[in-house]
Amino acid sequence: MCADQFSPGLSRVLGSEARCDLLAILAENPDEWLTAAELCERAGVSRSGFHRDHKSLLLGFDILARRDESADGHTFPTYRLADTEQVNLLVELHDVLETKLENTDSLLADALTGFVQ
Repeated sequence: MCADQFSPGLSRVLGSEARCDLLAILAENPDEWLTAAELCERAGVSRSGFHRDHKSLLLGFDILARRDESADGHTFPTYRLADTEQVNLLVELHDVLETKLENTDSLLADALTGFVQ
């Protein structure tokens, strides 16, 4: 699910829609280590913006975990969700908002179908 569908609420928690998009990608792939390029491409966030505005904040608040060497021996850093209580709460919030959106979409679809008929 695209984060921009519920980012107004979650972006208030995270401070920006880009961080909301990053969290959505990380939450949907919690065990996958991603390079900055992979993470930014999937989230639709510029790499320069990630490095300038988001990376240090997400690392500082223990939302993002960093690994400097990958399992295949590459020396570039990779990132994934940290294993912290605040991450658990953010993922739970992400899931609740996603569920609410899915339920709202079906309600809106039913209302639209009824209106059209």
